[in-house]
Amino acid sequence: MKNSNTIVVITGQTATGKTKLGLSLAKEINGDIISADSRQAYRYLDVISGKDIEDSNFVEVKKQGIYSIGYYTIQGVRVWLYDMCTPKDYLSAYDWAVAARSIITQLHQEKRTPIIVGGAFHYIRTLLYGLTAIAEPDKELRTSLMHESASQLQQRLKELDETALNALNQSDRWNPRRLIRRIEAAAATGGGASFPGLIDTGIHTFTCIGLLYSDTDELEQHINERVQARLDGGALEEVDLLIHMGYRPEHYGMLKTIGYQQLMAYSKGTLTLEAAISQWKVKEYQYAKRQKTFITHDPSFILTSPDTATLDWVMNVV
Repeated sequence: MKNSNTIVVITGQTATGKTKLGLSLAKEINGDIISADSRQAYRYLDVISGKDIEDSNFVEVKKQGIYSIGYYTIQGVRVWLYDMCTPKDYLSAYDWAVAARSIITQLHQEKRTPIIVGGAFHYIRTLLYGLTAIAEPDKELRTSLMHESASQLQQRLKELDETALNALNQSDRWNPRRLIRRIEAAAATGGGASFPGLIDTGIHTFTCIGLLYSDTDELEQHINERVQARLDGGALEEVDLLIHMGYRPEHYGMLKTIGYQQLMAYSKGTLTLEAAISQWKVKEYQYAKRQKTFITHDPSFILTSPDTATLDWVMNVV
């Protein structure tokens, strides 16, 4: 390892073996994994999101507002930031990055190496490069708020950033579009505060690895196999349980989660099972293409294929 403040980041497209590689590396370098997966951050989203956990295994270390900060032990490795909140809760990139940074500080104090693993590049980007009070548009959050009244939106903004609400003139206070924009900024930055990126601090040494398929047919094959494995592992039963627990597609964790949306539509009778599975695969493939775009535009990342990224290869890089 380069120094005691090293952070390793392993990201990449869907179905590139990021977690498997991260677990192998953690065992070699005395590391812990910090999950950067926006689906796995939600409780009860286990099968479709690909968590390999036992329910009784979770250790909660602390609370960060409504968020539970803790870890599961998988193959002898601590894996942090699964199950932070319920699917009804809103989890922003800012909230995740604050939690990840606190864990990084703890791990370095313990002389352990943080390994950030996951495909949610907006989470990783916020952690590395920071987030200012001028937040980027959040289309998913906008969709979840678009049917709320101005009064409901005012209450949401008050809970996030009362100062921002009080600063609005009467016209803006009753303008849903402007209220939603203020809510976006407050949710993304934790009430308007900026989040400095870790790269800018100059304290840490980073090794950032991006796993990408060069062959689109190979990517599609791996996605198809993964979806089938999730179905064989109980995806339909998991969705039925979530519905029984009272969770709905409009809840934020469901709104942003590929696989659950499509199978919930099947359970409601609005899609056939064949159509739901087909749409699920298409959404995964579209997401993988977006992941590739984000990663290839970031010069900090060492790009390689899943086949090349063996443990020996990674050990020579970090």
